[in-house]
Amino acid sequence: MKISKYIALIGLTMAGSAFAANGISESSTYPGARSEDRNNARPNIGVFVGAAAPNENIDSAVNYGVDVGFNPAMPISLGLQASHFQVTNDVVLGNTKFMRTPLLGKLAYNFGGETPIIRNMFIGGKAGVVFDKYQANAFGGTADSSRTDFAVAPMAGFDIPIQKAWTAGVEGSYLFVQNNNNVDNLDVHGALKYWF
Repeated sequence: MKISKYIALIGLTMAGSAFAANGISESSTYPGARSEDRNNARPNIGVFVGAAAPNENIDSAVNYGVDVGFNPAMPISLGLQASHFQVTNDVVLGNTKFMRTPLLGKLAYNFGGETPIIRNMFIGGKAGVVFDKYQANAFGGTADSSRTDFAVAPMAGFDIPIQKAWTAGVEGSYLFVQNNNNVDNLDVHGALKYWF
């Protein structure tokens, strides 16, 4: 499936969320007022689904995962993100599979303030390890190889309040993997988060 279809679907979903949230009065939901009060730590947990597009002539694929985070001091947030995607390509007399599972730490700056849309945006970066597995199936046999590499990614996105403790948002990032094969990937996904 082409990445443009994923982006269009995520965009429509988030646009609906933004219109739904437009009628919500100011609440304590993230990012809220910028205060050093520890009550604003707001731990959160979320799930996401979207598209991953590797750069090495590999088809895009559905990317899904979990995200946890908190705000140690507004406007800074920290978190962990784990995700997975798998691409299968048919070849003569078999197929090849590329599987990637990143485990990344996140650091973000949350804009906050009073300006609509911008107050819900964040920018930052991710870093961690990426577990890649390659599998070739042909002539009734299977050959596997796997590797673990360090990766970094700039990111940007937004989380819009849709209920008192829930946000819906979009995050985009580009993962730079530090290896000789250099299979980087673009990731765009929609996220649903619960704020404690």
